Amino acid sequence: TLHETVSRKIHRTKTGRIFTQDLKNIYSILLLNLDLSEKPSHNKNKNGLSLSHIFSLRSFGKQHPYSFYINDAINRMGNLCLDVNLSPSTSTSISYQIKPDLASSLVQIFFIAKLLHTPSDRTRSKPKENVVMQPTPKGVAILYAFCKQHGIKNDSLPLIIKSNFNSMNLTIFDRNQFDDRIVYSDYLIHLLFLKLMGPSPNIWSPQNDSDPIPIDIVDELSNSQKNQDFNNSGFLKPSKTENKKYSNHSASTKSSKISPFAHKFFTNPESDSHVQYYVSSKGVRLYYNYRYSSNESTPDVKDITVQYSFIGKAAWQWLMDCTDITSKDQAADIMSLFVKFNLIKPVLHYPSTAPQTGFQLSKTAFYTLTEEGWETIKWDRLLNKKLSNETKIKRIISLQERLSELSRKPSLLVSNSNGSNGSNESNEPSINSNIMELNQNLSLKKVLKDPGLRYLFRKHLEKELCVENFDSYNEIMKFNSEMMKLKKYLKQKEEIKKTLIKDMSTMLSSMGKDNNCPKKSRLSESNRNRLIISISNDCMTSAYNIYGTYLTIGAPYELNINHLLKQEINKVMMHPTSPINQKTHSEILSEFGSSGLDLSNNNRNLTNLNLSIDIAKINLNSEKTHSFLSDSDSSLDSGSEDNFCSLNGQGYDKESTLIEREIPLTPTEATVKDSLSLLNQIYPLLNKVSSHMYTLMQIDSLPKFFKSNIFND
Repeated sequence: TLHETVSRKIHRTKTGRIFTQDLKNIYSILLLNLDLSEKPSHNKNKNGLSLSHIFSLRSFGKQHPYSFYINDAINRMGNLCLDVNLSPSTSTSISYQIKPDLASSLVQIFFIAKLLHTPSDRTRSKPKENVVMQPTPKGVAILYAFCKQHGIKNDSLPLIIKSNFNSMNLTIFDRNQFDDRIVYSDYLIHLLFLKLMGPSPNIWSPQNDSDPIPIDIVDELSNSQKNQDFNNSGFLKPSKTENKKYSNHSASTKSSKISPFAHKFFTNPESDSHVQYYVSSKGVRLYYNYRYSSNESTPDVKDITVQYSFIGKAAWQWLMDCTDITSKDQAADIMSLFVKFNLIKPVLHYPSTAPQTGFQLSKTAFYTLTEEGWETIKWDRLLNKKLSNETKIKRIISLQERLSELSRKPSLLVSNSNGSNGSNESNEPSINSNIMELNQNLSLKKVLKDPGLRYLFRKHLEKELCVENFDSYNEIMKFNSEMMKLKKYLKQKEEIKKTLIKDMSTMLSSMGKDNNCPKKSRLSESNRNRLIISISNDCMTSAYNIYGTYLTIGAPYELNINHLLKQEINKVMMHPTSPINQKTHSEILSEFGSSGLDLSNNNRNLTNLNLSIDIAKINLNSEKTHSFLSDSDSSLDSGSEDNFCSLNGQGYDKESTLIEREIPLTPTEATVKDSLSLLNQIYPLLNKVSSHMYTLMQIDSLPKFFKSNIFND
């Protein structure tokens, strides 16, 4: 059995902001550790909670399911741990140790990110001691995604996932793995705009029925053993349409169709409710035929009536509730892009206070659709406004021109599609041929490169039940990027070691005269060694996760690959000399100072570990002394099957003969040597897997994607 304990570190940007993925991981493991119950007061009473606390769990005689106190969360984050049995032969443990100050800040961040709210005071914008908190639909969606990603089986899922709290189809953004910035393109912006506006106008009215939980989530819930309904709005009645829509589902599924977050007041666009949207499928709430008048600054402007308009607050609220962004600033940036792309425009009549440029997140800033926005959302089809053939051709040309423009931008979609001048008099055939031509110019490489097309492609693979091909390929590409970083620092270390050996006598002489010079050199080398340990640990963790999730026998998302390749990978990962079989990473690292594992500070982990080599131990006459990185090492390409690097203290010649070095290894050096040895062997094997997945998607999945409704709609 392969078991690894991974003590996770918290990644931060240069400005100190915690990476979004780390926030989601900590949040999810926290909820799993809290073991939230449908009757929290009974659980708290068993733990000796005071009667006043038990009473506060109730509001006007109503109990708040799956609720907890801020102090419980802070205390639990001091030692978060998750054990997952990925398969009969593999298991993993993930742990965080977070100090109280950072834990308190994280709870605040979770609240701001709309992952938590206070059920007894839904307009509260900050958590407070002795006031219960509860996961939001967005928070439950993130928890559910975490459980699926880490292979937690259905019978082990938290109860809250099987309840009607799980109602949100969350939009997950791709982010740069090095600075956590959202990666976007023209195509993605237009897709997100379609989601924001919804499939049809979502006109708000206090007489509206509650929004139904999307049918695909209901289907997933119906497969659970126990579905629960915690509707706090008992006066709401399901509409006839909803009853008809869910008539084919079981009674337990029907009971989960109304969200406990449905409320006639708190869903008002002008409400100060901390959470307003509990489903993302309906779009932002709009005002219909809202009348705007002139004001003192524009007395000559006539009154106007705008068919569909919305306020800035409603838009950023939808983005915060229905996507995985974590701050207002990110929402403002996205809405500003909609203005920049000429999809929306400000209403400049009273009572709107929207500026002529930019976007304002305000209750009094009103916006409406531009002509380009109307053409993008396609509501005219639903409103029985038949498009002319000229308009259809215009849209095809617009898309082709957009793709052509993107081909000139790095990191975005590349296309060689030729624009049409619209002079062809044939109607539907020319439109279909243009679409076919457009599809033919989109290779898998281009689809994977553009965030918008990649998002659609993954959605298609989810429906085809083969999304593990995409996810495994993506994880291996991230693994390769980390290996590139590792190779960079190993090369730097090799160059410095050569310089040290060459100038040994000079450096020894300078040590007696000027202590600053060798001190600076040692400090720089120490920092570099810490980075090498940190990055190699990240690479090991990634390799282990890929193996346990996709490649081991009985893995939760086991890939269909060549049996011999799978055996070869298994042999490397399960080898007795593998560092993850000898000791867990936490055991290894604890031998060199537990302070290096403190996840609550702003510094990276492992900063107390030192991999510097004692100069006095270097045997200048030894020809068998080998560096971390061989000069003859081949470049690290995504499809390369060459060895990643030669190893610290060992290397492989052309006949794969192990070359031992004569320099004694420190315990830390030995640990890193074993890690590099495994990475050296597993790297080309994982790239064989990624090449196979790429070919499979290119031959089988891509043609089906171009024919799917997801792409063509």
